[in-house]
Amino acid sequence: MSGARKWLIAFVVWCVLLEGAAWIADSIWGFRYTLLDRLETAERSMTPTAEVAPDWEPHTLRVRVPDRGDPRDEPYAIGGRVIEDA
Repeated sequence: MSGARKWLIAFVVWCVLLEGAAWIADSIWGFRYTLLDRLETAERSMTPTAEVAPDWEPHTLRVRVPDRGDPRDEPYAIGGRVIEDA
């Protein structure tokens, strides 16, 4: 047997042992179900639905200002560009 075949067989055996250990750990701690649940939650939260889809034009910058106090004397500016309606 050549040296390359020995390394390939050792690599395959190592991968099988690692996969077996992962299956055993998953059966004990249940990582797979937790991961699949979190992936499903992330996919649902990233997909907009008709009820929560934004109603503004594409490429529109929305600036939320939590303080609705007295109007400012100077206009809002972002990146040197003045926003008149803000």
